[in-house]
Amino acid sequence: MPAELSAAEQKYIMGVQGNVWTEYMPTPESVEYMTFPRAIALAEISWMQQGPHNFEDFAQRLKNHLPKLDGIPVNYAKRLFDISASTQANDQGQIQVRLSKLDSDSRIFYTTNGKEPNDKSTEYIGPITLTKTTTIRAMTQTGGVPTEDGLPKPLPFIKPRTSHTPTRLRQVRTAIQRPLN
Repeated sequence: MPAELSAAEQKYIMGVQGNVWTEYMPTPESVEYMTFPRAIALAEISWMQQGPHNFEDFAQRLKNHLPKLDGIPVNYAKRLFDISASTQANDQGQIQVRLSKLDSDSRIFYTTNGKEPNDKSTEYIGPITLTKTTTIRAMTQTGGVPTEDGLPKPLPFIKPRTSHTPTRLRQVRTAIQRPLN
């Protein structure tokens, strides 16, 4: 219950509702993608006790539901396993790429030659230092299994802002594939 409601007002709350406005979703698959796993999160919020909620705890429980969605099958969003990237220049004037993910249990594997990564690729443990134009592809793996049916996780395109980049690195770009969904 919202804390700002009085006890008298709270008695009128009968449950929770999650709307999906479908006017810009052309297929049932796109509706599924926008609905799941949000519906699971909504159900959990409605069933849990009031108070602070922990995303890491929810993520662990969510991973138990994903095989069930795969079995139906449902075209659900796999954002839990997305990889994001950020860049910054280090003290030597080189670009460093930092990779991050929401799921604390999964591991990131990457390549810097543009090839598809696999579990034999370099495991990400810290910033990747670049000295030239580089294509980085990365994937997450959880429980020894690559996410997204074994397909590598594409990363968004990153181009350092030249106004904040040392002169000798103004031509450096990090080309990273963007998801097509």
